[in-house]
Amino acid sequence: MTPREDTDSLSKPFAHRLSAMMAAGLLTYREYTPWTDAIILQTPEPPRWLLDLTVTKYQGDAIKIVEGFAHSEPFEHLSIDAWVDEQVAAVYLRHERRELSWATFLDMAGRTADANGGRNECEYFFMMLNEFEESDFAEPVELKQRAIITKEYVDVIASVRLTFECIKKFRDGTDGSGCGGRLQPSHG
Repeated sequence: MTPREDTDSLSKPFAHRLSAMMAAGLLTYREYTPWTDAIILQTPEPPRWLLDLTVTKYQGDAIKIVEGFAHSEPFEHLSIDAWVDEQVAAVYLRHERRELSWATFLDMAGRTADANGGRNECEYFFMMLNEFEESDFAEPVELKQRAIITKEYVDVIASVRLTFECIKKFRDGTDGSGCGGRLQPSHG
């Protein structure tokens, strides 16, 4: 498990990932509040950013809290490429959950990649969007493009999915097996 994946570490790389998931709209207060509450209850001196996050519902403020911690002293190198790829993966997971159409996924992924970094530049996604629109949103084109994206981002999609599912288990109150670490959701 990498530092970006470890839901128990509360590391700056992990917080950096959380901000990407929040910026994509995948991770909201509905998921992170039960998770932060559990950490706070089980930690003698929880970090300030976690205390602030647990009482914050507005997504913009939550992102500022998490990014503020991730980019605070002592500074650590945080890869913008990893952040962009994680945000693309989080947007893809929203599409997979039927929150977003394929065209909306391509548009959001292109905007995320625009001058930011990552595996692919914005044109990669916008060219696919153009092709999809020109096909009059044909299902075979969507399926072909989805296969290309899932192959290109298979590792990061799986990793972000694991992080999301581990945090979401606290909301659902289900068994926390498979997430590792010291925290387990309560069964109350």
